[in-house]
Amino acid sequence: MESLVGTYQKTDAIAVGGKILPTWLSKKPDYLPQELYWLVGLTYEGFVTEGVTEVRNALGPNMSFRCEVFKKVGLFSEAFGFARKRTSYLQGEEAELALRMKGKLGKGVIYSPESVVYHKVPASKTRLGMLLRRAFYQGYTKARLKRLSPSHKPLAVEQFYLKDLLFKYIPNRIKRIFLMSHLVVETKQLVVLFASILAVGLGFIYGYPRRPRGYTGNFR
Repeated sequence: MESLVGTYQKTDAIAVGGKILPTWLSKKPDYLPQELYWLVGLTYEGFVTEGVTEVRNALGPNMSFRCEVFKKVGLFSEAFGFARKRTSYLQGEEAELALRMKGKLGKGVIYSPESVVYHKVPASKTRLGMLLRRAFYQGYTKARLKRLSPSHKPLAVEQFYLKDLLFKYIPNRIKRIFLMSHLVVETKQLVVLFASILAVGLGFIYGYPRRPRGYTGNFR
């Protein structure tokens, strides 16, 4: 909390987020790579390589806003976000609000890596089926954001992330497999990476033609 407050004091930030590290409530599955930690609400490998910097959005377990943001931009949209009763697996409420904030106030979220929280991750979130389901709905959600805000480049973060996956992280994993370094674990994680990318892509294709029900926000 002190680090978040300090970032507000040192910058002209209207929103600040930080790093999210795991507290595993059961043993972490060996097939879950750090590149996919975003599927369970954690800061993932490659999210930010610099220090304090502006990002599109932070993740829910570690983000904060000045009151003026909600007064001028509005609250989180109920058309996005995961429903506790599992009536909806939509995500992206943080990105949707941050895009509205950027469009109306001209500022993004300041990421402070020294502002750390520990997020509890239950075994139910790390099951392979749930990971792939969340990956599908991540693509589904981002397709809707793309359709709602085509002029604001809402998926620039995802484009850079995919580029890093394809040209940096996946080649490095393949190299380690050929070098016989942690062969079984690396192979499992590589398969899950490819499966998750495919699930995201399918979700995007499925979600793009569909406008969120009850959505009343705008990005200007």
